[in-house]
Amino acid sequence: VGDLKLDGVDVTLNQVITKADIDASKLKFTPVRDGSGTGYDSFGFSVNDGALDSTSTYTMTVDVTGANDAPTASNSTVTATEDTDYTFTTANFSFSDVDGDGLTYSVVVKDAGDLDATGWLTIDSSTGVISADPTAGQTGDWTAVITGWDGEYTVDTTLAIEVEKQFSGMVIDGPLAHAKVFVDVDGDGVWDDGLDGGISEDWTMTDATANFVLNSTQRGDLVVTTDSDTVDVLSGVTVDGLTLKASGDASVITPLTTLLFEMEKETSAEAAKLLLQQATGLVGVDIENFNPTTDGTATQQAQYLNAGVQVVSTLKTLSAAVATTSGATETDVFAKGLKLLAEKIVSPEGSNVTLTDTAVVDNLATGLKGFYSATVSDADLAKVSLAITNVN
Repeated sequence: VGDLKLDGVDVTLNQVITKADIDASKLKFTPVRDGSGTGYDSFGFSVNDGALDSTSTYTMTVDVTGANDAPTASNSTVTATEDTDYTFTTANFSFSDVDGDGLTYSVVVKDAGDLDATGWLTIDSSTGVISADPTAGQTGDWTAVITGWDGEYTVDTTLAIEVEKQFSGMVIDGPLAHAKVFVDVDGDGVWDDGLDGGISEDWTMTDATANFVLNSTQRGDLVVTTDSDTVDVLSGVTVDGLTLKASGDASVITPLTTLLFEMEKETSAEAAKLLLQQATGLVGVDIENFNPTTDGTATQQAQYLNAGVQVVSTLKTLSAAVATTSGATETDVFAKGLKLLAEKIVSPEGSNVTLTDTAVVDNLATGLKGFYSATVSDADLAKVSLAITNVN
């Protein structure tokens, strides 16, 4: 239960130890780590005067008074989901105190940018039970430092917390199956695979019904890209080369959410939503969460879908015409046209803009022609008008 040593060497049975060695503090007893108690250990001895041994033997009993030892813990990692409670217990951190002392707990939580998140993660100072309730915008990696205090010593343990957001919804330009949906972390609208050493943006594909679910700790808006495998579920037509966008809180991603996304770069989110509702005739309809295949009345569904087709048809027709005479790609022209349309709707006269107005088409054509030094003929404009007429 302990070590008895003379000058650092274990004492052996019947070893002779001089008074001089004892006076020089060379005889030492060391209990095992964290060992204590009355009558903890003992050893027998006799004395000698240089000629004779004592007639009796004696016992040295060692009582070891306990000392307060620091508590211990270990690091751990958990994954929580945004808008979902997660309750921790002290078992998550392996807190212990060899002395059996009760511990008092505290916690500090920060993200990689040193943003304090203690508000959504709290700890019961007596039990060590932690409750986490991450809300919108708190997706990502966080570090919690939990401290246990026994009244004298403290111990810290680090908990890595990954807060996932569940992005889910439907991609609709007609319901689109087999379209890629990704978290646009860097905001460039292009999916990054991380092979260049940068971030690999989380992604998924829409299923056969155009729905998707994507759990991710990444922060960003949602972008949809289509290719030759993407199909309009209703018509069976392939939809290639289309890019759609929406905020991370949207439950639908459509041409209208894409236009709204661009408008919100020019004005507040609330103002953009009101202006787009007026431009499309969808007053009172939540553009980002209205599903035109299931929600609202048949009239509202048709209005929503038609407005989306008007945006895409107008811009695709103009893009093809401008690209032919300017050398720019249709994708780039489409993106520029969307930006011009967004700027038009949020302009001072935006409340009077409607997507069926030929003046809006003329304005877009003029803007694109000027930007790309391109030519758009009357025949091309007539194609745009025809596209809009066919929708209505």
